Amino acid sequence: MTKCNLLIWVMITLVVVTMISCEWSEKIQLEYEIDEVNGTVTITGIGTETDDVLFIPDEIDGYPVTAIADYAFRDCGFLQVVRLSVNITSIGQGAFANCYNLFMISGLKECTGLTEIKDSTFMNCSWLMSSDLPDSIERIGEHAFYGCPRLIEIYLPNNLKEIDNYAFAQCVSLQIDEIPNSVASIGLRAFDNCWSITSLTIPPNVKTIEQGVFLGCIDLKEVSLPEGLEHIGMWAFNNCYALEAINIPSSVNTIGQQAFMSCNALSNIIIPEGVKKIEHGAFASATSLESIDIPKSINFIGSFAFYQSYNLQSINYAGTIEDWIAIEKELNWDGESADFTIYCADGQIAKDGTVTYN
Repeated sequence: MTKCNLLIWVMITLVVVTMISCEWSEKIQLEYEIDEVNGTVTITGIGTETDDVLFIPDEIDGYPVTAIADYAFRDCGFLQVVRLSVNITSIGQGAFANCYNLFMISGLKECTGLTEIKDSTFMNCSWLMSSDLPDSIERIGEHAFYGCPRLIEIYLPNNLKEIDNYAFAQCVSLQIDEIPNSVASIGLRAFDNCWSITSLTIPPNVKTIEQGVFLGCIDLKEVSLPEGLEHIGMWAFNNCYALEAINIPSSVNTIGQQAFMSCNALSNIIIPEGVKKIEHGAFASATSLESIDIPKSINFIGSFAFYQSYNLQSINYAGTIEDWIAIEKELNWDGESADFTIYCADGQIAKDGTVTYN
């Protein structure tokens, strides 16, 4: 099915959903529980429902339907469209996990009492193409949209504070260029292998780029990191082959292991004063890297930090030759790289160790 035909199908489905919902039978085939104390209903399972268009009713037996239980519709591969009630304030973890034919969630944006998308809620919904989250959402949980390869668009609300581990990992079609400034935490591998992201601005309150957050984002060309960022974690931008430039803020203390490994489009790196450590393999296999500026504040360079930097010509060091020699360097920190020269404030050092003073 072509994208055009699929969009037409979606539009027709919306009309059909609206028409059917107006005539929806009072007979409830879903499993549910009534909380008479609080006067609410929780949908707990698919029951005997077999229709590929699922309606979550506004109320059952006079009680508002406010919740969908954990794993309520997990593995319901026949579901294609879900229409949510506006009364929903909680969708349990894994509620729609592995609904691999689900392509539309209608009414989610109107669920203004919902504050989080819980862990694994829409994991492996292979046909899900877009999702508009309500403005009330503050957290997107672990694996929430993991493995949704056709998810292209998602609205991230301005009240969002946390994007948890693997939240959008393996969403290879996802296209976003901005994360709301309200976000203060992005979990490890949150955007792992999001191939279609091309540029991104990290919010000012984020202090750490966690392990593998953008690992394998192969089309990511530019990213803006905020001043105040303290740590760039292991594998943070590993295998971002198209990354052409990176601004490393002066607030950063450590560049983690293999953080920029195989960033083959990087040609120049400026590490600002304040950064203290370049960990193991940080810029390994950055095959286009020609020059790198290293500040006097650096006191550690890990093994294979510039391994296979075949085009590296110059390391521009802000300190003296004596300062450079005093830096702790692990074995093979420059292994299999080009015959670069280290330019210091008072002279230069050839790769073979030959020192020439000004």
